[in-house]
Amino acid sequence: MLWSSEQSCPVDEPPCAGTWFSIHVPIPQTVVHASLFVAVLSGQYFTVSTSVDPLYRQRFFDPLIADVAVSSAGRDAYLEREAHDDRAH
Repeated sequence: MLWSSEQSCPVDEPPCAGTWFSIHVPIPQTVVHASLFVAVLSGQYFTVSTSVDPLYRQRFFDPLIADVAVSSAGRDAYLEREAHDDRAH
């Protein structure tokens, strides 16, 4: 388990409980590292697929962008209304 930096556990036998941004999680550190590795690979695959394959981009990426645009417009309208209400009082 050298790749996971586990040499000894303060409480029990390995696998030790992991950390995520200095927060202790009840998952072994090896699982945290493996999950991060898979997440990075998935993100790279998504990025390459959306930039190379126009059909993939049309079916999966464009709807995500549309949802983000709607959410951003709703947030902007909310913040504008809040700012207007604050000025009115």
